[in-house]
Amino acid sequence: MLIYLSSWLKDVPLFKSILDDLFPGITPPDRDYGVLERAINMAIRDHGFQSWSNQVDKSNSSITK
Repeated sequence: MLIYLSSWLKDVPLFKSILDDLFPGITPPDRDYGVLERAINMAIRDHGFQSWSNQVDKSNSSITK
C-alpha cells in the first residue's frame, strides 16, 4: 500500500497543473470539514467508542495531505 500511495503522491502536482490548465484563474474554495467532523463524532458515539480529539484531527489531516 505504501508503494502505491507514494506513486500517487508524485502525481498530485501534475494533476493540479492539469486542473489549472483546464480551469485557468479559478481557485477552489477553502475546505470546510465541519460536516466530516460531525459525522466522525456521531459514528464514534453511535458505536459506543470513547472520543479522543486527536481521532478527528488525524482523520482530517489524512484527507488534506
